[in-house]
Amino acid sequence: MLKVKTLAIRNNTRLRQITFSALTVSLSFVLGMFKIFKMPQGGSVSMECLPLLLAGLILGPASGFNCGALLGVIRSMTDGFVVHPVQMLLDYPLAFGCMGISGFARGRRIRFQIMAVGAGFLMRYLCHVVSGVFFFSSYAPVGTPALTYSLIYNSFLFFEFILTIAVWISIRRRLEKALAGVLR
Repeated sequence: MLKVKTLAIRNNTRLRQITFSALTVSLSFVLGMFKIFKMPQGGSVSMECLPLLLAGLILGPASGFNCGALLGVIRSMTDGFVVHPVQMLLDYPLAFGCMGISGFARGRRIRFQIMAVGAGFLMRYLCHVVSGVFFFSSYAPVGTPALTYSLIYNSFLFFEFILTIAVWISIRRRLEKALAGVLR
């Protein structure tokens, strides 16, 4: 009897985690539709990474990565610009999956969480830069090295990082209260 009850509790927790993951991916997709700023050759500043950050911090890095990768796949199918399969992997699933790095700060102090989120954004930035160097260098002005162009072009992510952190810090306490015990 105890074994059956333990299995039921474990399955209930897993179901809650899957449901929370689906909700964070859905919310990220919807928030991504409301762009604060859009770049001319793709990329934008929005709040779509906030739910991914929460997925990582609440469920851990593996689930955070999976949520981000799933969002990346959905983004590539709905409004993505794909020129090569490797570029698609770099710009979408891998780049958004990197936001799951925030999960390494799960249960830690806010300073460490901000650093982990920053690391996630930095990894996403590097994915976009590598993609830009190898697949979009033709957009660079004449005489501008592809690396320099890609580093500058993708710098919009730093604005998204600052915006995401500011909103997250302002709603953090309310979220902790609202989600207390939900996923345990």
